[in-house]
Amino acid sequence: MVGLRGVGKTVLLNRMQADADASGMHTGRIEAPENKSLNAMLAPTHYGRWPGWPTTAT
Repeated sequence: MVGLRGVGKTVLLNRMQADADASGMHTGRIEAPENKSLNAMLAPTHYGRWPGWPTTAT
């Protein structure tokens, strides 16, 4: 999800998480800093091992 600051992205994500939690789903939160690859954060032990994935974090 992308957009300008202050348009409600975090509010929407928080609501989605609350609704999922209320439905019995397990949720988590990851915030990717601009200087680290989201792929590397989501699958750090597999990063670079799957076909088509970059071999280094950007």
